[in-house]
Amino acid sequence: MPTEVREGIEAVAIDMWEPYINAVKRWCPQADVAFDLFHVVKAFNRFNTIYRLKDLPAHIWDYHYPGWAEKMLAEWCEVAGQDGHPALAKFAEKLERHQYGIISHRKHPMQTSKLEGVNNKIKVVRRVAYGFHNLEYFALKIKQDLPGRVSNN
Repeated sequence: MPTEVREGIEAVAIDMWEPYINAVKRWCPQADVAFDLFHVVKAFNRFNTIYRLKDLPAHIWDYHYPGWAEKMLAEWCEVAGQDGHPALAKFAEKLERHQYGIISHRKHPMQTSKLEGVNNKIKVVRRVAYGFHNLEYFALKIKQDLPGRVSNN
């Protein structure tokens, strides 16, 4: 990606995976990192049996003011850390470390859900075909399953 394009990027919505975060910091240091609800809830779903904590992570994205979102996140992490479930306490620590990107979502309300949907469709095309030996044919099959955008690529 050309430097002038990278320098114009204000924010990037990504997963809370360190290599993604490091890549954004390296190539777009001016850009805010925003973690979207999809990835946090996906990571949290491993603990869905803990009913009293179940809905709180999603509600953090409902707040319009960063200060209120920070307060809710801090309260949730404190309760989760005291719950006695070691994996949940570790997840709460991860959220605390990545608080900047969760709160940044208030300023940059971006979602990656459409992109995740496209990725899933591509996986289905590949799985149904049991693999493709010809990359051009694979690209044609993807374009066939994802109509609506004309591209020369």
